[in-house]
Amino acid sequence: MTVDSAANVVKLALLIDGDNVSATFMPLIMREATKVGTVAVRRLYGQFKSGRMKSWLKHVDEFDLTPVNVSPLTRGKNATDMKLVIEAMDMLYGRQLDGLCIASSDGDFTPLAARIRANAVAVYGFGAKKAPAGYKAEFDRFYECDTLLAAEKKSTPRRISTPAAPDKPAPRREPAAPKAVTVARAPRRARQTAAPKPPIPAPEILAAIEAVRESDGWSHLGSVSNQVRRAIRDFTPKNHGHSTLKRLIASMPEVESHTTPNGTAFVRRRTT
Repeated sequence: MTVDSAANVVKLALLIDGDNVSATFMPLIMREATKVGTVAVRRLYGQFKSGRMKSWLKHVDEFDLTPVNVSPLTRGKNATDMKLVIEAMDMLYGRQLDGLCIASSDGDFTPLAARIRANAVAVYGFGAKKAPAGYKAEFDRFYECDTLLAAEKKSTPRRISTPAAPDKPAPRREPAAPKAVTVARAPRRARQTAAPKPPIPAPEILAAIEAVRESDGWSHLGSVSNQVRRAIRDFTPKNHGHSTLKRLIASMPEVESHTTPNGTAFVRRRTT
């Protein structure tokens, strides 16, 4: 599968090497990945207990990422890389995916990218310009995130502030005779009330759940999230009083959910 057939890609898995990729790339990664297809699986790998993943934590809820904590088992071995490769191979054979996205600049993933392509599955890479050329060549498309961000920043017009003209000295006036001043009591401010939050878009959410429903009747939460954002421009759960889509859906009585042992969330319309 080549870049020319990207429009046919429907279901994607995004695997992020959090120990290697900068968290500042995440908005761009998700934006470009959703242009290719539906990001049904979103996993973030790293050693969370070491504190190195602190910059990634704010993106976990924002992008419905599934954190996969990896503890170093052997010195000199990259446990994060091994965990990502193992789960990528499991997905390649166990899940019906149209493409895999690997977010890393680590050339050690070159054989993995080559193996995915050998199985006629699209593979997309996200990383930095410094990634090895041979590694980048194995992908159907490799996104140099730092290059793209720099280009976007350069194309953004800068605001030019006009310096204020120097103040002219006020004409000299003779002091006027003092007048009696009556101070009126300021009216009591009306109590400001918070603007009501818009209602939960239940019809659109239910339609999204049905649109990405799998053969077992359950819908992947990440796929539902993509469908809702396509149906409702600028959708965000925070506008409806919830920090994440998972919590918003949990408040809907007509929907039930469950989470697998590996942290993947699924939802479906309640049948009873």
